[in-house]
Amino acid sequence: MTLPALPSVTRLPLSRLPLAASGWVTLLCVSAVADAAPLRMAVVGCYLLFCPGLAVLGLFRAALRTAPPNDRPAGLRLDTGEGGSEAGQTVLLVVMLSLSVLVLASTALMLAGAFSGRRTLLILAALTTVAALLPRLRARQD
Repeated sequence: MTLPALPSVTRLPLSRLPLAASGWVTLLCVSAVADAAPLRMAVVGCYLLFCPGLAVLGLFRAALRTAPPNDRPAGLRLDTGEGGSEAGQTVLLVVMLSLSVLVLASTALMLAGAFSGRRTLLILAALTTVAALLPRLRARQD
């Protein structure tokens, strides 16, 4: 009886470090910039919409792409026509993952009776850093 092989992982490239640091830069901006400043709102808004989702999606991106797009069954094929649907779907997935992580973190803090904007950003920064720095799964080679 042989044990199943563990999924292989890749080494940490330097390209993941800006994503890992994005939450901490956002927290620094929240601390240094006035409350209603447009810069603060833009930085926090962009971070909340994109960075946690990019980090989470990065963990599973290669594992989700087990076959080239044209070799997938018809129901799993992404429309890669003139509209660039695959890129649009990826952006939508990133935003939805980011908002899901935000809702989970906010709900946990509310249930604990410790909700605040800075605590939520702190938890999201930590989760984004961990997700960005964890080894990526590779697609299974059959």
